[in-house]
Amino acid sequence: APREKSERGSDMDDDDDETVIHVIHSLFATTPTNCRQAQLPKCQIQMVRHEVVAVVDTGASINLLAADEHCQMSPTPPLTKTNIRVYAYGQNTPLSLRGMFHTTITHGQNSIAAKVYVTEGGTGMLLGCQAAEELQIVTFALSIHQE
Repeated sequence: APREKSERGSDMDDDDDETVIHVIHSLFATTPTNCRQAQLPKCQIQMVRHEVVAVVDTGASINLLAADEHCQMSPTPPLTKTNIRVYAYGQNTPLSLRGMFHTTITHGQNSIAAKVYVTEGGTGMLLGCQAAEELQIVTFALSIHQE
């Protein structure tokens, strides 16, 4: 699974340092960009007693939530300032973040503790690789073929 890394290349798990994270899909896409009319894998999750349809992105190293979705939660989780910089794949400009919060994400009978970063604008949610795997939404199999 992708990891958060500092600009120096060491593994990071601390929001106090600037961190560079790459995510694949954009929460800002309003029209499909081909790829079979953008039939992205989605699932229904629950956070803070709020149902959210999330795009499952196995190339994302974090969970991203659009500000409008965050504001609809009741109670609205308070945000903590974060110094990370989040980039959509292939982009040079970081996404604008309002902050992050810790929560429990539930899918079916599975629940996990997770960090969720809230972005300005956009719609919906992007569920990162680690969360999707821990919630058993996706599994990875390693197969080695010898000739």
